Amino acid sequence: AQVLHMAKEEVAGLRSWQRWRSRCPKLYKYALGFLFDIVQICHADTAAAVLRSSAPKHEYTYAFLRPWLGNGLLISNGRKWARDRRMLTHCFHFDILRSYVEVYTDACSVMLQKWSEACESGESVDVSKSSTLLTLDVILRCAMGFESNCQLEGTVDDSASRNHATQYAATVIRLSHSVLQRMLKITSHSDLVYYNSAEGKALLKDLECVHSISQKLIESRRTALDTDGGTRPSQGRAKHRDFLDVLLTVKDEEGNGLTNEEIREQVDTFLFRGHDTTASAMQFL
Repeated sequence: AQVLHMAKEEVAGLRSWQRWRSRCPKLYKYALGFLFDIVQICHADTAAAVLRSSAPKHEYTYAFLRPWLGNGLLISNGRKWARDRRMLTHCFHFDILRSYVEVYTDACSVMLQKWSEACESGESVDVSKSSTLLTLDVILRCAMGFESNCQLEGTVDDSASRNHATQYAATVIRLSHSVLQRMLKITSHSDLVYYNSAEGKALLKDLECVHSISQKLIESRRTALDTDGGTRPSQGRAKHRDFLDVLLTVKDEEGNGLTNEEIREQVDTFLFRGHDTTASAMQFL
């Protein structure tokens, strides 16, 4: 997903994958050292078979994401996954998603206006960076009720930006790259070795950054809900609450809500997966 932000050797690796795909159009397998084999899926039919499977997630590979995303929906298994999925499913009903069409349109208009200005001045446009800021803008506004203005105030390279959303986008790109590099480097699989290396220390610093930003979003919304007695409409939309409202107020069948840690894990998961995957898909269209 982050190929355009990787070094030249990763681009060469992508070309190698393309050659293998031409030989094996459905799927192919390669070994990651002596630890395990990786199956690369190349066709929609193969992907459908995997997605229909109820097999548990591979703990070894997902463990590399756990320091970042905790035990959110992407990583959790079994009863916890089922409980959290039931609690959050109604957030993504089509009727609720339709209420955000105006936000989608407004965010796209901002991006297109920037493209138009670049064309008039003869500047090139990096579609990867633009789409990343677009999808981050949308997920922050729709799911978190946070007006970041990240498309207007920075780029995904600006990790030192005062704009939390822009800083978040730049840090997420580095984290995605760091996690992938660790997965592919056998000597980095040991926590003891990795977290004492320069790469591991840099990752811990980036984790502190993204966790801090998501925690600030949660605390700000919790304060707003407490002030309004738990009935605060999101961005003036009295009909629907947004994702963060639901996380802070939802209860399971036994009347138990999500803990502070569980809320932060779900926020991190959806902020990452809610913008990164969509941006990557847009870049290939």
